[in-house]
Amino acid sequence: MENSCQPSEMLFSSQYGSVYQCRQCAHLQIEFGNLIIGYTLEAFRLFSGLINHIDLEDEDLYHAHLHRPIVVQPVCSTGFYCFSRQEIRDLRDLLTGALTMLDLDHYLTQHHFKNQTP
Repeated sequence: MENSCQPSEMLFSSQYGSVYQCRQCAHLQIEFGNLIIGYTLEAFRLFSGLINHIDLEDEDLYHAHLHRPIVVQPVCSTGFYCFSRQEIRDLRDLLTGALTMLDLDHYLTQHHFKNQTP
């Protein structure tokens, strides 16, 4: 999130983290373990897609790298994040839950079940 943003609304939480959305600018913030990452909605969807495409069920990969971290380079970033298999599973749940809440909010607003915020 930008410096002027305040993570004012929690969208979803999991064992290792939470996703917040700024009410003013709609930027998203992921707090996961010791990471705090800010995204626009578009970049958040791309990051979620990246995490969802990690194949944790591949038998060869599973046995060869059972205890090695999974390295992820997010979109538009020069940094890398390392996650355990359990963290990837939890991060998937967190991102999917947050996107579901965002999509539900959008649907409710578009169909006038919810007042739009300025």
